[in-house]
Amino acid sequence: MATHDHATKPRRNRRLPEDARREILDAAEALLGSRPFRELSVDDLMARTGMTRSSFYHYFRSLDEVAIALMRRVQGEMMEAVAPWLQLDYEGDPAIAAEQGIRASAEIFGRHAVVLAAIHQASFRYDAVQRVWRDGVLEDWIRVIADQLRAQRERGVTAVPNPEEIVRALLLMNTAVFVERLGKQPPDPPAAVADTLVEVWIGALYPDALAARRRRRGA
Repeated sequence: MATHDHATKPRRNRRLPEDARREILDAAEALLGSRPFRELSVDDLMARTGMTRSSFYHYFRSLDEVAIALMRRVQGEMMEAVAPWLQLDYEGDPAIAAEQGIRASAEIFGRHAVVLAAIHQASFRYDAVQRVWRDGVLEDWIRVIADQLRAQRERGVTAVPNPEEIVRALLLMNTAVFVERLGKQPPDPPAAVADTLVEVWIGALYPDALAARRRRRGA
């Protein structure tokens, strides 16, 4: 009986584009746990996914784009974590919402600490990564938080006079503290890192709330 060639050929495992991109990013994050970004290679990355080298260039133009995509992915997690505080019509206690956002961000950074520390270092060596970090991720955060602080200032919740510059300083501080304390081995507990950052943020944005907290602690 005649046979057909196509009946004996193994079927290729086809991935949806979003699944393939996610696999590549997951592989990159795993590899960055054992090597710096500068030692990451397309061959090693794709060997971990089981896809071909040519498949990489179907989804990314360079390893810089992988670093940027990882950065954006974590940024999305953090934006979701702080969303209640950033709602312009938020009616709860802003100091409590800010604290919850900072603590959630510390936990997220802790989960992705190795890759974020690697990307932070890459931002000093690779122009494309630095541009996205400085002009993209950082500016996105500055804009949304400064907008919230201006709205809160109109309601008398905060008295911050120059929100963009205050927020820029606080965010750069966050990055340095997260990288220093969560990017090392072994890392500090995220909750302990958050304790320090909460004191600084609440003191800068809501000093009356911080003073009230300290009074309650001393009571």
